[in-house]
Amino acid sequence: MGSGTATTAQPVASPAQEKRFPLKWIVIGAAALALAAGIGVVVKRKVVDRGSGQATPQTAALSLAIMPFYNVLSDPSSNWLGSCLSETLSTDIGQSQNVRLVSPIRLQQVLRDLHISPQSQIDLSTLKRIAEFTGADTVVYGQYAKFGDHIRVNAMVYDLKHNRNSEIKAEIPSEKDLLKGLDDLASQVRANVSSDPDVLKDLKGQSQFVLTKSVPALRAYDEGLQLSRLGREQDAAKQFEAAVAEDPNFALAYSKLALSYHSLGFDGKAEQASRRAVTLSDRLPAQEKYLIEANDAVVMNDNAKAIAAYEKLTQTNPADADAQVALAGLYEESSNYVEARKRLALVRAADSKNLDVLLASFRVEMEAGNPQGEVEFLIPAYNLAMELGNDEAKASIEQQMGTAYLSINKPDEALKHFTGALEIRKKLGLQKGVARSLNMIATVQNQLGNSTEALADYKASLQDFGRSVTSAARQ
Repeated sequence: MGSGTATTAQPVASPAQEKRFPLKWIVIGAAALALAAGIGVVVKRKVVDRGSGQATPQTAALSLAIMPFYNVLSDPSSNWLGSCLSETLSTDIGQSQNVRLVSPIRLQQVLRDLHISPQSQIDLSTLKRIAEFTGADTVVYGQYAKFGDHIRVNAMVYDLKHNRNSEIKAEIPSEKDLLKGLDDLASQVRANVSSDPDVLKDLKGQSQFVLTKSVPALRAYDEGLQLSRLGREQDAAKQFEAAVAEDPNFALAYSKLALSYHSLGFDGKAEQASRRAVTLSDRLPAQEKYLIEANDAVVMNDNAKAIAAYEKLTQTNPADADAQVALAGLYEESSNYVEARKRLALVRAADSKNLDVLLASFRVEMEAGNPQGEVEFLIPAYNLAMELGNDEAKASIEQQMGTAYLSINKPDEALKHFTGALEIRKKLGLQKGVARSLNMIATVQNQLGNSTEALADYKASLQDFGRSVTSAARQ
């Protein structure tokens, strides 16, 4: 029970992570014409896999999102149940190749992009907007109230495609009965998400995995997941440590602890925790076992082994978007752009409004030297960043646009985009980003013969870089 989904220690594609590329890899030729037309126009993008020889991927018959549950009594001490209910149900209902489950990672990202608090009550219009941005056609949402030890859960399974819903309820006598109560709730959800007997049989047949029998361990694990997704790995590690202390046989908690240690640079502790996870994974179902194997390869910096593990993971469940994105990143690191494209195309086919995946697709095309592909993803990514109000992503794309114009000898246009990126990054306080933008502005000014301005920008760039290094050292 609970969420067993995990990714590599570093996200495959994040607007906050900007990669620098040689100018020869930036937009040229026909792509320049598209750039000259501007990037403020929404472009309809066909989901294709350019250069891979693959057809448009088939999507699952049902796409399901399980929302964080709303705390009716607004008691902060029981807020953890909101995410725990959704995380656990996401695993408890089972797996089927006919069902694409929107991962808790992706759902948390969408809520953040749409500026929706996970602790807020959701109305129907907001629910439909979340479904639009996750590609979900069925959504589970609800609320809970904790009276002393007693927990009451009311939930709704809403089929947006057919505009119908069904209500489910659970009465959980106390926290010690939480795991059994969640099993019962998952059975009700499973029975209402589909009328197809084959889908229901498939889900039920793969829903017998018990993540942990300890409620305190489950709570600590869930809190660790939330912190890790926010990039707070030090705090996340403490929660994963608490989880394995409560349940020394908690394999996935050890695996996530290893990833947190790895990201913090504690290699010895990471390897030790990962070895423990692998040892405990022998009796786990294939999906969880392959996930732990993949995480172990990441901790050991073994790219080839990680690819092999994620290949097995995605063969077991092709609809696992987190695994597909992680696998795409591994193939990108290996310069296997054909396979990277194929994996990203699978995710885009099911989730066309995933900004990180659009930016990852753009980056792969840049590295592969495919100008047409670059524009295909850059423009929709910018439009989506505008729609979401994601200023950090807008700044990153503006920076890439500036580099593109500079590569086709249009320094004035390049300067405009670098300046746009600079203004946003200053507003957000992104010191490293500010330094990068200033550095490129200085390059353009020097090319235009404005040596005084160029020198001033270079000095400002060095100062901002120094401040960012100092700030990072203090953290």
